[in-house]
Amino acid sequence: MGIDEFSQWLFTEGKAAKTIESYVNDVKGFQSYLQEKLKDVPVLSRFSFVRYKERLMKEGYAVSTINKKVNSLKVYNNFLRTKDIVHESFIQLKRDRIRIAAGSEDNVQLLMLLIYRLFFLNSSSKAISRIGCILNPSSTETFDNQSLTASRCIFSAL
Repeated sequence: MGIDEFSQWLFTEGKAAKTIESYVNDVKGFQSYLQEKLKDVPVLSRFSFVRYKERLMKEGYAVSTINKKVNSLKVYNNFLRTKDIVHESFIQLKRDRIRIAAGSEDNVQLLMLLIYRLFFLNSSSKAISRIGCILNPSSTETFDNQSLTASRCIFSAL
């Protein structure tokens, strides 16, 4: 089954033109990798997928880009299954997507807000009046005689 059949299948599944373009380009990149590095490996296998994902990580692709490619290859795997080319799901999104530490985005935003308030909004030496944290005893750090953690913090500034 060629890439044209995959593209047509995506269209009949109701995917948007840009989504089809993205999936097709990701699959072409995977197929190029297969031809270059793993000539004896079938169209899609667990082995070839894992090696490809490792290569993307090694080459420094962003986590979001790798996860997008994982999703595209999962859809391609589904297509191959509907056409009886492969009989297994080699890719499972829960297992194969690269995870970012749960809550880390919120923590970074919160800490950036805290720094902004400390250095840019408060001219007095009393930068923070209250800091209340949900403490995580395994990762406690000291800051301004208050206990802070990498977990979520609720604070208010005067």
